[in-house]
Amino acid sequence: MTKRFLIISLISLFACNVYAFVFPEAKAILDNNVVDLGSNLKVRFEITIPPFLNFLEDEDRIVIEGWDIKNVSFKKNFREKGKYIVEVDMVTYDPSIKQIPPVRFFCTNKDFDYYEDFAFFSDAIPVTVNNIFSDADFNDIRDIKNPKNLLISKLIYFFIVLFVLFVIFVIYRRLYFIKFKKRTQMLNTFSIKEIVLGKINRLLMDKNSSSNLQNKDNIKKYCFPLSSIFREFILKMQNINVQMTTDEIIDGLQKENNCFFRHREEIEKLLRKYDYMKYSGKIESNEEFTDIFNCTKSVIEKY
Repeated sequence: MTKRFLIISLISLFACNVYAFVFPEAKAILDNNVVDLGSNLKVRFEITIPPFLNFLEDEDRIVIEGWDIKNVSFKKNFREKGKYIVEVDMVTYDPSIKQIPPVRFFCTNKDFDYYEDFAFFSDAIPVTVNNIFSDADFNDIRDIKNPKNLLISKLIYFFIVLFVLFVIFVIYRRLYFIKFKKRTQMLNTFSIKEIVLGKINRLLMDKNSSSNLQNKDNIKKYCFPLSSIFREFILKMQNINVQMTTDEIIDGLQKENNCFFRHREEIEKLLRKYDYMKYSGKIESNEEFTDIFNCTKSVIEKY
C-alpha cells in the first residue's frame, strides 16, 4: 500500500513538473509557398497557449521583416482550449525574399499580480517570390548618383524666361509710350505753333494792305485778334480748353512745371499790354503796335 502511494505521488509530481514546463507554440501554415512579386499572400498561424497564460491579440505588435502586412485577424477555437488561429494577409516587393521569417507573438501569465509580456516565435517558412519584371524594365531607372533632370525644373526655367520676356515687354512698351507721348506733344506743339504763326502772319498782311495805317482806330482793331491769337496759343500749349481771364493765365505761369515758366515775365507784360490797348484805346503810333506784334511773334517762336 505504501509502495503504491509512493508511486502515485511520484507520477503526480512528474506530471506537475511537465505541466509547469509547457511553452506556447506558434506553427506557421502556408497553402502555397510560391507568390508573385506584389501579390497578396495569406499565411495562417496555429497558436497553442498553456492554461496558465493569456494570449495577447495585438496586431500592431506583429512585424514580419521584408513583408508589408495588409490585414491581421485573430480567431479563438472554442472547441479546444488554448487554441487560436491568426491569419495574416501580406505582400512583398522585394524579389530577394526567400522565406517568411519567424513571427513574434506575446502572452502574459495569469497567476502573476503584475503585468509582464512573454514573447514566443513561430517557425520560418521558405517561399519563392517570382519577379514579374525583366531587367529591361529597369534600364531607364537612374543612378542615385546621377540625378535626372525633372520636368518640374524645366517648367521653372520656362516660367523664368517667360517672366523675363514679360518684364522686357513691359519696359519696352513703357518707354515706347513715353517716347510716343513726347513725340505727340512735340507734333502738337509744332502744329499749334505753326497754326498760330500762320494766323499772325495773315493778320500782319491784312494790316499792311489796309489804307490809312496811321489812323489809331484802324490800328486798334488789330489788337483784339492779335490778343486772341496769343491767348489761344498760351491755353492750347497747356491743353486748356476753357476761357480764362488774364489774371488766371498769369497765376498759372507762376508754377514751375508750367511750360511758359521761363518766359512768364515777358508773357505777363504782353498780356497786360493787350488789355491796356484794347480797353483804354491808347495807341501812340503804328510803330508801337509793330513792336508789340514782333514781341508776340518772338515769344511764340521760342516754343
